[in-house]
Amino acid sequence: MRRISSPARVGCLEQRRLAEDLLRGLSEIADYIGESPRRAQYLAETGRLPTFKVGQINYARKSEIDEAWSANRQNRQRAAV
Repeated sequence: MRRISSPARVGCLEQRRLAEDLLRGLSEIADYIGESPRRAQYLAETGRLPTFKVGQINYARKSEIDEAWSANRQNRQRAAV
Protein backbone atom coordinates (compact mmCIF):
# COMPACT_ATOMS: atom_id res chain seq x y z
CA MET A 1 0.00 0.00 0.00
CA ARG A 2 1.32 3.41 -1.00
CA ARG A 3 1.24 6.31 1.44
CA ILE A 4 0.15 9.68 0.18
CA SER A 5 1.88 12.66 1.77
CA SER A 6 -0.35 15.29 3.25
CA PRO A 7 -0.02 18.84 1.89
CA ALA A 8 1.24 20.02 5.29
CA ARG A 9 3.99 17.40 5.29
CA VAL A 10 5.05 18.30 1.74
CA GLY A 11 5.15 21.99 2.67
CA CYS A 12 7.32 21.21 5.69
CA LEU A 13 9.77 19.28 3.52
CA GLU A 14 9.94 22.13 1.02
CA GLN A 15 10.65 24.60 3.83
CA ARG A 16 13.44 22.38 5.12
CA ARG A 17 14.99 22.16 1.64
CA LEU A 18 14.77 25.94 1.25
CA ALA A 19 16.38 26.50 4.65
CA GLU A 20 19.25 24.18 3.70
CA ASP A 21 19.62 25.94 0.33
CA LEU A 22 19.62 29.49 1.72
CA LEU A 23 22.75 31.45 2.57
CA ARG A 24 22.29 34.46 4.89
CA GLY A 25 24.72 37.35 4.74
CA LEU A 26 27.78 38.13 2.69
CA SER A 27 30.04 36.13 5.01
CA GLU A 28 28.13 32.88 4.40
CA ILE A 29 27.89 33.60 0.68
CA ALA A 30 31.62 34.38 0.50
CA ASP A 31 32.52 31.18 2.38
CA TYR A 32 30.38 29.16 -0.01
CA ILE A 33 32.03 30.54 -3.15
CA GLY A 34 35.53 30.72 -1.66
CA GLU A 35 35.94 34.48 -1.90
CA SER A 36 36.20 37.38 0.53
CA PRO A 37 33.00 39.10 1.72
CA ARG A 38 34.02 42.26 -0.18
CA ARG A 39 34.46 40.27 -3.41
CA ALA A 40 31.07 38.60 -2.85
CA GLN A 41 29.52 42.05 -2.40
CA TYR A 42 31.12 43.27 -5.63
CA LEU A 43 29.90 40.20 -7.55
CA ALA A 44 26.38 40.68 -6.16
CA GLU A 45 26.33 44.40 -6.99
CA THR A 46 27.47 43.79 -10.57
CA GLY A 47 24.91 41.02 -11.11
CA ARG A 48 27.46 38.24 -11.48
CA LEU A 49 26.24 36.52 -8.34
CA PRO A 50 22.51 35.80 -7.94
CA THR A 51 21.54 37.36 -4.61
CA PHE A 52 18.59 39.21 -3.17
CA LYS A 53 18.19 41.54 -0.22
CA VAL A 54 15.68 41.52 2.58
CA GLY A 55 16.17 44.79 4.38
CA GLN A 56 19.92 45.25 4.51
CA ILE A 57 20.84 41.55 4.53
CA ASN A 58 21.97 39.75 1.38
CA TYR A 59 20.65 36.26 0.75
CA ALA A 60 21.49 33.71 -1.90
CA ARG A 61 20.40 30.19 -2.79
CA LYS A 62 23.17 27.63 -3.14
CA SER A 63 21.34 26.03 -6.08
CA GLU A 64 21.18 29.33 -7.99
CA ILE A 65 24.84 30.09 -7.31
CA ASP A 66 25.80 26.61 -8.52
CA GLU A 67 23.79 27.08 -11.74
CA ALA A 68 25.20 30.55 -12.41
CA TRP A 69 28.80 29.55 -11.75
CA SER A 70 28.62 26.37 -13.82
CA ALA A 71 27.14 28.34 -16.74
CA ASN A 72 29.87 30.95 -16.32
CA ARG A 73 32.56 28.24 -16.36
CA GLN A 74 31.09 26.73 -19.54
CA ASN A 75 31.03 30.13 -21.25
CA ARG A 76 34.69 30.75 -20.32
CA GLN A 77 35.68 27.32 -21.65
CA ARG A 78 33.91 28.01 -24.97
CA ALA A 79 35.63 31.38 -25.27
CA ALA A 80 39.03 29.79 -24.67
CA VAL A 81 38.58 27.29 -27.52
